[in-house]
Amino acid sequence: MIKKISNFFASVFLFPLFGGITTITGILAGYLGSLWTKEIKESVFQIYHPHIFGLSSVSFDGKSSLFWFFSAIAGLSLSATFWAQTKAGNETNEAIKNSLSRLMTLPPEDFLLNYRDFMILSNSVESTLPVPMQLVDLEQAIRIQLSSICSVCARFDSNGGRTRFAANVMMFIPAGGGKFNNLHATLQTETRCIESAVSIANLHGVLRLELNLSASEGSNKADPKLSSLCLPIPKGVSNPLIYIPGAPLAFAQGKTQVYRNQSDLIEQVENNRLFSSTVLNELKDVLGAQNESVKCLMCFPLFSDSTTGPSSVIGVLNIHKSIEDEYIQRKMENLEPLLAPILRNLEILLWLLP
Repeated sequence: MIKKISNFFASVFLFPLFGGITTITGILAGYLGSLWTKEIKESVFQIYHPHIFGLSSVSFDGKSSLFWFFSAIAGLSLSATFWAQTKAGNETNEAIKNSLSRLMTLPPEDFLLNYRDFMILSNSVESTLPVPMQLVDLEQAIRIQLSSICSVCARFDSNGGRTRFAANVMMFIPAGGGKFNNLHATLQTETRCIESAVSIANLHGVLRLELNLSASEGSNKADPKLSSLCLPIPKGVSNPLIYIPGAPLAFAQGKTQVYRNQSDLIEQVENNRLFSSTVLNELKDVLGAQNESVKCLMCFPLFSDSTTGPSSVIGVLNIHKSIEDEYIQRKMENLEPLLAPILRNLEILLWLLP
């Protein structure tokens, strides 16, 4: 409502007739000021020294009153016009900024041709798996999907030639399960960003980075820059503040999380009083170890079936970019729907993992 009123008055103050009123009243005030200079001086003087005139209160004669009236109208009109022009200028600048931002989030002209090729490759991966299938065959097929995802991101990105995209999968291991119990000691050692006194047995589970399920643009080989890592998933999903930003939060909420740079993640932990300095320092260590390759981060929840709620999340796909990207939030509006079919193909392969 306030915005509508503001826009209405801005349009009135910018109307040419209103500018004419400002000009006319300004001319009249100037003319009357030169015509009745003496009377105006006396009216101003009596404001500060009414006792000299034997006055108990300030009063103006008709001539000075008329001058001050037109002066006030001219001043108000000029101020209103200046406000309206400033408002219109800011709106124009914002429109230009949004247009530029939109332009920076659009893919190159030949993107769709490249995208079609990657989709054909992605759709054919499952059908090329040998029978009987070995685990190494399945992992290789998953890496092909990951490489396709990285290539789509690189072709979509306007700075694709100057950046490196890589992707990896973190699978959820629920606490109390057979795999969790068998790997308990290893998982406890690999788990980072957790309070020092907390045992992973008291968690809902952990997200474990699968080193063999990683790839980069143009390569189907596992990313050699990665090291073992688990991130904690606390019990309960009602409070998003108890989850580490990034993959754990994407897992808990079942929604994609996007971060322009590492500072975004670190600031969220710094500003969250539920996390101690231990968690913050470990997060800095984890990011610092991959500082050169992980600047911008996108975390996609991976689902176990056709539903897309938090209860059916089986893991998280992390896509990282080697440079910061202030437009990444806007880019995701167009990029995420394009990645959806390939993500679905990836999920189908992940279901086959033992």
